[in-house]
Amino acid sequence: MPEVIIENLHSKAIHCETKTERLLDILSAETDWMSTCGGRGMCTTCAAQILHGGEQLNHETEAELKWRRLGKLPENERLACQCLISKDVSSLKIRVPDRNKFPGINYSD
Repeated sequence: MPEVIIENLHSKAIHCETKTERLLDILSAETDWMSTCGGRGMCTTCAAQILHGGEQLNHETEAELKWRRLGKLPENERLACQCLISKDVSSLKIRVPDRNKFPGINYSD
């Protein structure tokens, strides 16, 4: 069963279903994860820093490539709304980027 670990949320581990799911849906179900555009890749508020396991995700989408070209999405980040977690993903380790942190949440970094 795939597992997503959010390092700067006290290494919170989220165990995923084995079907293909969007990373944003998984994160939103278990945490307060920012997303402004409703998961359409039209902003960068759902960005996640990928620390480990990114090579197991789907290829970058056109939306992600557009934000990279505009300098709004760093190379080590993906849009959670565009990432697919499948049964082939064993473990994914991520962080909430500083710019997308909610005030009032106790982050562990």
